[in-house]
Amino acid sequence: EAAGEVDYALAIDGRSSSNGREFDTARKFVRSIITAAAARSAAARFSLVAFASSTTVIATGVDAPAAAAAMDAHPKGGGGTRIDLALTATAATLMAGGGSGAARGRALILITDGASAAASARAAAAVAKADGIAIVTVAVGGNTDEALLAELASDPTLVFKGEVDALVGLVGGLVADTCAVVAPPTETPEVTPEVPTATASPEATPPSYYGAPSATPSEEPS
Repeated sequence: EAAGEVDYALAIDGRSSSNGREFDTARKFVRSIITAAAARSAAARFSLVAFASSTTVIATGVDAPAAAAAMDAHPKGGGGTRIDLALTATAATLMAGGGSGAARGRALILITDGASAAASARAAAAVAKADGIAIVTVAVGGNTDEALLAELASDPTLVFKGEVDALVGLVGGLVADTCAVVAPPTETPEVTPEVPTATASPEATPPSYYGAPSATPSEEPS
Protein backbone atom coordinates (compact mmCIF):
# COMPACT_ATOMS: atom_id res chain seq x y z
CA GLU A 1 0.00 0.00 0.00
CA ALA A 2 1.20 3.53 -0.83
CA ALA A 3 -0.03 6.60 1.03
CA GLY A 4 -1.20 9.59 -0.96
CA GLU A 5 0.50 12.95 -0.52
CA VAL A 6 -1.21 15.76 1.40
CA ASP A 7 -1.05 19.56 1.31
CA TYR A 8 -1.81 21.03 4.75
CA ALA A 9 -3.12 24.50 5.54
CA LEU A 10 -3.39 25.54 9.18
CA ALA A 11 -5.56 28.39 10.44
CA ILE A 12 -4.36 29.58 13.86
CA ASP A 13 -6.56 31.72 16.10
CA GLY A 14 -4.45 34.53 17.54
CA ARG A 15 -7.24 36.61 19.01
CA SER A 16 -6.73 38.85 22.00
CA SER A 17 -8.41 36.51 24.51
CA SER A 18 -5.39 34.22 24.24
CA ASN A 19 -2.54 35.33 26.47
CA GLY A 20 1.06 35.20 25.35
CA ARG A 21 1.80 31.87 27.04
CA GLU A 22 -1.22 30.23 25.43
CA PHE A 23 -0.24 31.54 22.01
CA ASP A 24 3.28 30.19 22.48
CA THR A 25 1.78 26.79 23.31
CA ALA A 26 -0.45 26.97 20.25
CA ARG A 27 2.63 27.83 18.21
CA LYS A 28 4.37 24.72 19.59
CA PHE A 29 1.29 22.68 18.67
CA VAL A 30 1.46 23.92 15.09
CA ARG A 31 5.16 23.10 14.88
CA SER A 32 4.40 19.60 16.18
CA ILE A 33 1.78 19.07 13.48
CA ILE A 34 4.27 20.20 10.84
CA THR A 35 6.93 17.85 12.22
CA ALA A 36 4.58 14.85 12.39
CA ALA A 37 3.22 15.42 8.88
CA ALA A 38 6.73 15.83 7.46
CA ALA A 39 7.82 12.62 9.20
CA ARG A 40 5.02 10.83 7.38
CA SER A 41 6.09 12.29 4.04
CA ALA A 42 9.00 14.56 3.19
CA ALA A 43 6.93 15.78 0.22
CA ALA A 44 4.28 17.36 2.49
CA ARG A 45 3.67 21.07 1.89
CA PHE A 46 2.27 23.61 4.34
CA SER A 47 0.39 26.89 4.36
CA LEU A 48 -0.23 28.95 7.50
CA VAL A 49 -2.87 31.61 8.16
CA ALA A 50 -3.25 33.54 11.41
CA PHE A 51 -6.69 34.97 12.10
CA ALA A 52 -8.68 37.04 14.55
CA SER A 53 -11.10 39.65 13.20
CA SER A 54 -8.98 39.60 10.02
CA THR A 55 -6.53 37.17 8.47
CA THR A 56 -2.80 37.17 7.75
CA VAL A 57 -1.20 34.65 5.41
CA ILE A 58 2.08 33.56 7.00
CA ALA A 59 3.21 30.99 4.44
CA THR A 60 1.88 29.33 1.28
CA GLY A 61 2.89 25.91 -0.03
CA VAL A 62 6.27 25.67 1.71
CA ASP A 63 8.20 22.72 3.11
CA ALA A 64 8.34 21.83 6.81
CA PRO A 65 11.44 23.82 7.84
CA ALA A 66 10.15 26.99 6.14
CA ALA A 67 6.70 26.55 7.69
CA ALA A 68 8.11 26.08 11.19
CA ALA A 69 10.34 29.14 10.82
CA ALA A 70 7.42 31.25 9.57
CA MET A 71 5.28 30.18 12.53
CA ASP A 72 8.04 31.02 15.01
CA ALA A 73 8.49 34.47 13.51
CA HIS A 74 4.79 35.40 13.57
CA PRO A 75 3.69 37.54 16.53
CA LYS A 76 0.46 37.16 18.45
CA GLY A 77 -2.43 39.13 16.99
CA GLY A 78 -5.59 40.61 18.47
CA GLY A 79 -9.24 41.19 17.79
CA GLY A 80 -12.27 38.92 17.63
CA THR A 81 -12.75 35.54 16.00
CA ARG A 82 -13.88 35.30 12.36
CA ILE A 83 -13.90 31.62 11.50
CA ASP A 84 -15.54 32.34 8.15
CA LEU A 85 -12.65 34.58 7.07
CA ALA A 86 -10.16 32.05 8.38
CA LEU A 87 -11.71 29.21 6.34
CA THR A 88 -11.88 31.31 3.18
CA ALA A 89 -8.30 32.59 3.38
CA THR A 90 -6.84 29.23 4.36
CA ALA A 91 -8.72 27.37 1.62
CA ALA A 92 -7.39 29.90 -0.89
CA THR A 93 -3.81 28.99 0.02
CA LEU A 94 -4.57 25.36 -0.75
CA MET A 95 -6.28 26.16 -4.04
CA ALA A 96 -3.32 28.36 -5.02
CA GLY A 97 -1.34 25.14 -5.19
CA GLY A 98 -3.89 23.52 -7.46
CA GLY A 99 -1.20 22.64 -9.93
CA SER A 100 -0.03 19.90 -7.57
CA GLY A 101 -2.65 17.67 -9.12
CA ALA A 102 -5.59 15.61 -7.97
CA ALA A 103 -3.25 12.94 -6.60
CA ARG A 104 -2.57 15.17 -3.56
CA GLY A 105 -5.11 15.50 -0.79
CA ARG A 106 -5.93 18.87 0.77
CA ALA A 107 -6.44 19.29 4.51
CA LEU A 108 -7.45 22.50 6.28
CA ILE A 109 -6.79 22.41 10.04
CA LEU A 110 -8.71 25.06 11.99
CA ILE A 111 -7.35 25.75 15.49
CA THR A 112 -9.49 28.12 17.57
CA ASP A 113 -10.27 29.03 21.16
CA GLY A 114 -13.24 31.25 20.29
CA ALA A 115 -16.71 31.28 18.79
CA SER A 116 -17.93 32.85 15.58
CA ALA A 117 -21.11 33.54 13.63
CA ALA A 118 -22.43 30.13 12.58
CA ALA A 119 -24.13 30.94 9.28
CA SER A 120 -21.12 32.58 7.62
CA ALA A 121 -18.78 29.86 8.95
CA ARG A 122 -21.02 27.15 7.51
CA ALA A 123 -21.11 28.89 4.15
CA ALA A 124 -17.32 29.21 4.00
CA ALA A 125 -16.89 25.57 5.00
CA ALA A 126 -19.32 24.45 2.30
CA VAL A 127 -17.29 26.24 -0.37
CA ALA A 128 -14.04 24.66 0.84
CA LYS A 129 -15.56 21.19 0.94
CA ALA A 130 -16.97 21.63 -2.56
CA ASP A 131 -13.40 22.30 -3.71
CA GLY A 132 -12.30 18.94 -2.32
CA ILE A 133 -10.76 20.27 0.88
CA ALA A 134 -11.15 18.23 4.08
CA ILE A 135 -11.68 20.36 7.19
CA VAL A 136 -10.23 19.38 10.57
CA THR A 137 -11.32 21.36 13.63
CA VAL A 138 -9.46 21.76 16.93
CA ALA A 139 -11.34 23.38 19.82
CA VAL A 140 -8.98 24.83 22.42
CA GLY A 141 -10.34 25.47 25.91
CA GLY A 142 -13.95 25.92 26.95
CA ASN A 143 -15.02 29.07 25.09
CA THR A 144 -15.58 27.49 21.68
CA ASP A 145 -18.77 26.53 19.90
CA GLU A 146 -18.06 22.80 19.85
CA ALA A 147 -21.31 21.94 18.06
CA LEU A 148 -20.45 24.33 15.22
CA LEU A 149 -16.88 23.05 14.96
CA ALA A 150 -18.18 19.47 14.75
CA GLU A 151 -20.51 20.57 11.97
CA LEU A 152 -17.74 22.33 10.06
CA ALA A 153 -15.45 19.26 10.11
CA SER A 154 -15.56 16.97 7.10
CA ASP A 155 -15.77 13.80 9.19
CA PRO A 156 -16.52 12.94 12.84
CA THR A 157 -12.97 11.59 13.16
CA LEU A 158 -11.61 15.04 12.28
CA VAL A 159 -13.00 16.82 15.37
CA PHE A 160 -10.53 17.41 18.22
CA LYS A 161 -10.65 19.35 21.47
CA GLY A 162 -8.38 19.91 24.42
CA GLU A 163 -7.01 22.39 26.91
CA VAL A 164 -4.13 24.50 25.66
CA ASP A 165 -1.52 22.62 27.71
CA ALA A 166 -2.68 19.27 26.32
CA LEU A 167 -2.64 20.25 22.65
CA VAL A 168 0.64 18.56 21.73
CA GLY A 169 -0.80 15.25 22.89
CA LEU A 170 -3.36 15.46 20.10
CA VAL A 171 -0.82 15.61 17.29
CA GLY A 172 -0.27 11.93 16.56
CA GLY A 173 -3.96 11.09 16.29
CA LEU A 174 -4.73 14.28 14.41
CA VAL A 175 -2.21 13.68 11.63
CA ALA A 176 -3.01 9.97 11.36
CA ASP A 177 -6.79 10.52 11.25
CA THR A 178 -6.42 13.39 8.79
CA CYS A 179 -4.36 11.28 6.40
CA ALA A 180 -6.78 8.36 6.72
CA VAL A 181 -9.62 10.57 5.47
CA VAL A 182 -7.79 12.88 3.07
CA ALA A 183 -5.33 10.49 1.45
CA PRO A 184 -6.03 6.89 2.41
CA PRO A 185 -3.48 4.27 1.36
CA THR A 186 -4.02 3.02 -2.15
CA GLU A 187 -3.69 -0.66 -2.80
CA THR A 188 -1.47 -1.67 -5.64
CA PRO A 189 -3.51 -4.11 -7.71
CA GLU A 190 -2.01 -7.54 -7.92
CA VAL A 191 -1.25 -8.66 -11.43
CA THR A 192 -2.18 -12.27 -11.98
CA PRO A 193 0.08 -13.83 -14.58
CA GLU A 194 -1.78 -15.18 -17.50
CA VAL A 195 -1.45 -18.92 -17.92
CA PRO A 196 -1.43 -19.83 -21.62
CA THR A 197 -4.39 -21.98 -22.49
CA ALA A 198 -3.43 -25.15 -24.28
CA THR A 199 -5.19 -25.51 -27.61
CA ALA A 200 -6.61 -28.98 -27.96
CA SER A 201 -5.76 -30.76 -31.19
CA PRO A 202 -8.81 -31.82 -33.13
CA GLU A 203 -9.46 -35.48 -32.57
CA ALA A 204 -9.38 -37.66 -35.60
CA THR A 205 -12.71 -39.26 -36.39
CA PRO A 206 -12.31 -42.95 -35.69
CA PRO A 207 -12.91 -45.17 -38.68
CA SER A 208 -16.28 -46.87 -38.83
CA TYR A 209 -16.12 -50.64 -38.88
CA TYR A 210 -19.76 -51.00 -39.73
CA GLY A 211 -20.04 -48.84 -42.77
CA ALA A 212 -22.40 -45.98 -43.27
CA PRO A 213 -26.04 -46.63 -42.41
CA SER A 214 -28.12 -47.28 -45.46
CA ALA A 215 -30.76 -44.76 -46.28
CA THR A 216 -34.30 -45.88 -45.68
CA PRO A 217 -36.08 -45.92 -49.05
CA SER A 218 -38.96 -43.59 -49.18
CA GLU A 219 -42.31 -45.10 -49.90
CA GLU A 220 -43.94 -44.08 -53.09
CA PRO A 221 -47.65 -43.56 -52.98
CA SER A 222 -49.52 -46.42 -54.56
